[in-house]
Amino acid sequence: MSLTNATPLEVAKAAQVGSRRLAVLPTDERNAALIAIHKALADAKDEVLAANKQDLEDANKAAAGGTLRQSLVKRLDLGKPGKYEDMLQGILDVRDLEDPINKTTARTLLDDNLILSRVTCPIGVLLIIFEARPEVIANISALAIKSGNAAILKGGRESSHSFAAIASIISHALSTTSVPSDCLQLVQTRDVIADLLKLDSYIDLCIPRGGNELVRYVKTTASIPVLGHADGICTTYLCADYPADKATKIIVDAKVSYPAGCNALEQLLVHEDALATTLPPVAQALLEKGVSLRCDAPSLSALKKALDPILRPSSKKPRRRTTKQNS
Repeated sequence: MSLTNATPLEVAKAAQVGSRRLAVLPTDERNAALIAIHKALADAKDEVLAANKQDLEDANKAAAGGTLRQSLVKRLDLGKPGKYEDMLQGILDVRDLEDPINKTTARTLLDDNLILSRVTCPIGVLLIIFEARPEVIANISALAIKSGNAAILKGGRESSHSFAAIASIISHALSTTSVPSDCLQLVQTRDVIADLLKLDSYIDLCIPRGGNELVRYVKTTASIPVLGHADGICTTYLCADYPADKATKIIVDAKVSYPAGCNALEQLLVHEDALATTLPPVAQALLEKGVSLRCDAPSLSALKKALDPILRPSSKKPRRRTTKQNS
């Protein structure tokens, strides 16, 4: 991985050359690169966490000054119990996946001795733009190498120290393998994004990972294809006959396990027949975990007797009402 201040065009050209070399590497050589990255990051844990600590200090100051969302600060912390280990395990999980390259997914006999086959191949050069979470570098690097794609990565400035540390470690690890270092590049300056998004001759696909504002900016600016959505899938539907204990476990986990995540539960859509049966225990469990509930009129009415001191009407008009299943 190159930590680069090169021009956008230089970065894209180098990535394209690297992608062609990576695409023809055999599976065992790509897997060997993942093992090298895993070992290097495991050995350098203290170094990465020290850099991450600096990012957290800067982010907390920015949040206190109102220039950074608190949810982004929470996503930064690699020192949370198990988070660094999860990042490392993710690399091994990708290594153990079946090779996605050169798989025949369809074959059609067009004529005598003429067969049309659909075979999987690398996309080429990916541009990944993301916010906050420093472990994304390891995630993306592993997936890109496994799938034979080069990747240009642009992270948020709030994680700059963590990104630099991880990129340096991965770069050194790749230097001992057959994977060319230009296949993974981390660009540091923010003003390169607009230029990179126009380089459709060299970059094949852009994947923005972040909030609504980031994704919309990329989709309206890019000349290259974009794989992204501006809204998270953050709604859970509670049907009438689902067991209350299972519903409670699923819904609480969706909201509480990682509330800072962009895919944490934001809206619970409840069937009207579940208002008086399943919803109360679900709501009680959420409240016990410190979740604040904003209820529409039917939901508030159903919960009022047991939870009236805690609940309050929503300040916004609900996007959807409770529904009734067809008989």
